Amino acid sequence: MLHNRKKFLKLQEEVLENIKKEVKTLLEKIPPSLSKYYQEYKKEFRRIESLSNKKELIEQVLSSDIVYNGDFHTFEHAQRMALRILREIIHMKKKIIFATEVVLIKHQDILNKFIAGKISEKDFLKKIDYDQTWGFDWKNFKPLFDFARKYKIQVLALNSAQARGQLEISKGSDIPRRDQNAAEILAQALKRYPGYLIYVLFGDLHLARNHLPTKVDRLVRPNPTRTIIYQNSETVYRKLAQMGKEHDIDVVKLAKGVYCVNNATPWVKLQSYIHWREKVDAVQPRFSGATFGFESEHIVDYTDQILHYLKVICHFLEISPSGLEGFSVYTLDDLDFLDELRKKLPRRHFSWIQKLVRSAKSFYVPRERLIYLSDLNINEAGENATQFLYTLLSGWNYFYLPLEFQFYSDIVRHALGFFGSKVINHKRKSEKLLDCEEFAHRSDLGSSERVLFKQTVAQAVINAKKREDEYLKTKKYEYPFKKYRSSGKLEMTNLKLGMTGRIEKSSKWRLIVVEASKILGQMLGDRLYRGVIIGQISLEDVRKIFRKKMNSETAALSFYLLLIDELSSIRLVYKSRKEHL
Repeated sequence: MLHNRKKFLKLQEEVLENIKKEVKTLLEKIPPSLSKYYQEYKKEFRRIESLSNKKELIEQVLSSDIVYNGDFHTFEHAQRMALRILREIIHMKKKIIFATEVVLIKHQDILNKFIAGKISEKDFLKKIDYDQTWGFDWKNFKPLFDFARKYKIQVLALNSAQARGQLEISKGSDIPRRDQNAAEILAQALKRYPGYLIYVLFGDLHLARNHLPTKVDRLVRPNPTRTIIYQNSETVYRKLAQMGKEHDIDVVKLAKGVYCVNNATPWVKLQSYIHWREKVDAVQPRFSGATFGFESEHIVDYTDQILHYLKVICHFLEISPSGLEGFSVYTLDDLDFLDELRKKLPRRHFSWIQKLVRSAKSFYVPRERLIYLSDLNINEAGENATQFLYTLLSGWNYFYLPLEFQFYSDIVRHALGFFGSKVINHKRKSEKLLDCEEFAHRSDLGSSERVLFKQTVAQAVINAKKREDEYLKTKKYEYPFKKYRSSGKLEMTNLKLGMTGRIEKSSKWRLIVVEASKILGQMLGDRLYRGVIIGQISLEDVRKIFRKKMNSETAALSFYLLLIDELSSIRLVYKSRKEHL
């Protein structure tokens, strides 16, 4: 266990330093005017007062007049964490005002109309000139505005400078002046709406205690009760690693009313900035000559990223396979590969790939050594890179199979893929059985096709987990969907499929089974990773798993059952994703 842990920590340092070097090449030198501001921010993380948890943080939020939630603008997890907290408190604290840096103060009237439903999202973005005035990925911030519209929450605009897709330390803008402008807006709201909780989402750098929070305090007497929430500090992460707690602790208390949520690794956060820069450089011509301060010749190349992840995973496993560079990577921006696949693959196989692309699913085609990423994030990249590694080590070359064979083999491949992605980002979280059970039975989500599909997948996972439990008790296993395979017209029984016709012929049913196998595999991969970290599973055991073949349905089933047997005694720290932030 100690050897694996030291190896893992050393690997983390190497990954982090490499990404920091890349980020430094993209960022301009910090202007002298910002250097002092930045150093004051870094001081916030010198000391951890105590280890904390989600429950304590939520209680602290609910007792506050104002919450300052730090944001890293290019990192989707940062915005998602703020949304999770708002979802937690909305039924306990009805009087909430959301304040955001996303919108300029001068656009408050336009923002009011959008939140009130008087103008469309498209018109809102156009009227505030979103790409110029903010510029970061709208899809990451949109859920927060949707939440405000749903619950009729007033939203305050706080920004007074155009971001244009640049982080503070690359802009050299007058941050103290911007903070003062925002502080005046917040102070007015605190005075005008006593009893309300003002929830502020603002760049992390602004939220050192003597920055924006102190500026607000100077304008409001008595001072409001406040909570400051930072996110994913490298310094805090290192301190948790020194304590051996980086896998288990997501929340720490830094001082009275000051917390840091570390729900992602620091290199994943920084990688989001690199992705953003690549994306902006790639689409630069679409912004009508707008200047973002980026070099126009920079080219997006996800192949290098996948190769880097492969090398990290191989280093961790202490293997040096040949052929690591023998793959290709495609995204939604580069679908020309479909024309080539159409010529090479059987019609049914190609039709399945088209359905996966339309369904926004990432996938790996072994025989072609082709990785398709629908979502350009480190988890998807790491998982598909690991599935390619399994091809190299085991000779796996199948893609479209009879459904039962597909089910077993996909579980195994996703287990290995999730394990590899956890080596890259150990903060990644799998779905848990409790999550599936709760989601499958929720009645407040409506009855759209998307909701019905996801609830059906959740129920399929529940059924499959029951078969796993029965197997562990009796050593007898039954395919969880056997009774549906031979039926003609579908009866609405355990699964809400909403389909007719022979199930085995239905691409929608295949997509449900494939999605369920992915979740089941990720659950096993989570346990496999945990087993290695705690020393219950050796690296040699993992290497054997990666080399194990499954060239038949029987072999795939045996492989799946072997993983169930070997990993059943490994206990995870969390029983539900809801325990995380």
